[in-house]
Amino acid sequence: MRRLTLCVWLGELPALRSDAVAVMCGGMSTDARTRTKPHSTLRYLCVGLALPGEGGVVGEKGLVFLLNSPLGKVAEDGGLFWSALNLRIFAAFWRQQVISDGHYLLYNWIVKADPDTVFFVDRLRNVLELHEEGSSQDLASTDSLASCSSYAPTSGIMEETAEDMAALCGVLAACFGKDGNFTVVVEERSSDMLESSKETEASLKRTEFKVWSFLLAQWSPVFEKMVGSDNYAESQQSQVVIQDFSAGAVEIFLRFLYSGSVGGSITALGGVAAIADKYQVEALQGGCLRLVRAALKPELACEVFAIADRFQVAEMRAEALDVIFTHPKEALGERPELRPELLEEILGSGGLCIAEDELKEILQSWRTKEGNSLESIISINGRTHSEHTCDVLYTLWRRYEDAGEKGTFVGGWVVVILSLKQREAYTMAQLESIASSKETFTLRKGWVQWQLLHAVVHLQGFSFETGIDTSSSFSASFRIWSSEDGSTWHLAYESLKKEIAARAFLACKRPPSLVNYFRVEVLAGELSDIYFNIHGILQTPI
Repeated sequence: MRRLTLCVWLGELPALRSDAVAVMCGGMSTDARTRTKPHSTLRYLCVGLALPGEGGVVGEKGLVFLLNSPLGKVAEDGGLFWSALNLRIFAAFWRQQVISDGHYLLYNWIVKADPDTVFFVDRLRNVLELHEEGSSQDLASTDSLASCSSYAPTSGIMEETAEDMAALCGVLAACFGKDGNFTVVVEERSSDMLESSKETEASLKRTEFKVWSFLLAQWSPVFEKMVGSDNYAESQQSQVVIQDFSAGAVEIFLRFLYSGSVGGSITALGGVAAIADKYQVEALQGGCLRLVRAALKPELACEVFAIADRFQVAEMRAEALDVIFTHPKEALGERPELRPELLEEILGSGGLCIAEDELKEILQSWRTKEGNSLESIISINGRTHSEHTCDVLYTLWRRYEDAGEKGTFVGGWVVVILSLKQREAYTMAQLESIASSKETFTLRKGWVQWQLLHAVVHLQGFSFETGIDTSSSFSASFRIWSSEDGSTWHLAYESLKKEIAARAFLACKRPPSLVNYFRVEVLAGELSDIYFNIHGILQTPI
């Protein structure tokens, strides 16, 4: 009879290593002929260590498989469990709610190699029995349970359900803040005016959170170095002090390390994204940006812009500014609470998509309420016409048509330059189509460059459309460059054989200034029968 054992343990490692650190622990064994039951006496290392000794093997970023074996030889394996959120949950909760009160039948979790999924033991038992009953595949194989698809029965027992994830959230809510071997201290400074001396006293508010250093290290490379080396004071004191973020934002950050989920107001998420950036928790930073992007409304754009600027969250700042530029009536209907330099950046950019008379009316309402306090930062001299568009080239062509098609479009509005490999590929009529984006074209290895002669663009991104099937996709290696002067180029987007869906918005790496040069360079493959769309705010002189 073979036994598959998943071992976890909460406490200090035994005296097997000089650099032993605190890890989470517990024990569980699954037998084909018996019910799942806890074994708190099991003492196998499973976090940060492999057990390749007698009867035991560790899979890449996966489970520890032990077949009734003693401890065996201890060896390093930094990849073990480093991406498995479910192990963190199981380990913390096992000690808190399972071993302590015996409710193992209610909380019998097991983890697998996939970092995003948690399964109940009961749902895996049938799968394990398949291997116990004469299977030719050894449970101790390094490929064991490397992926669910390899071992899923036709009944779909391994399929992840919403109930699993909902149960996971409940487990985490019970874990956070109850125990830990590491303290996160948040110090917030506030100023209170003393009536007696009329001086300002800096008062310090301290908030403490007990957490497991293991969780911090699993998610954050910064914390991993901090708590994993005696050279850092934080490791020696089992404590870190945070002074640049609020306790509320830090709590949301820490809860994410337990649950893998994040929530909060749109303004709070700005601070959380900044914490995630500082401690290099990429999943959290991306999650915050997606939530902010989904909830960002013009009425909130100035507030988000201020928060993103304060915490230096560049992507969030740029997206908030885009909303302000695109919907200025709603975003600037009330005088925003912004520092003068931020307000000057908005009003002096020329990127507001609003008629001059309408902007004057908005600014006049601010002056009425605040006197002449805004005179120093508001100027409408040199206004430009700004229009948000998803196709800069075709927008210019439409204006050319509206103006009566006087003169030539190629050379008067847009200049097209071809690389050496492309110079014989197109006729003059095709060049006009490329310049105006009114017809599709095919670009093979080489490049095409566009120069806007009397316009600049606040660049946001790109997209491609195909002339045959609007729901199709393509794959090619290409780069898109932008420039403000045609000599210094900025890499705005790069695709190395990625699958690109037609009409999908491709967010770019923002250039540092307004641009009027664009270049599409094909490295391998081809862009076949495409429209090239430039997204942004098109600015032209009034």
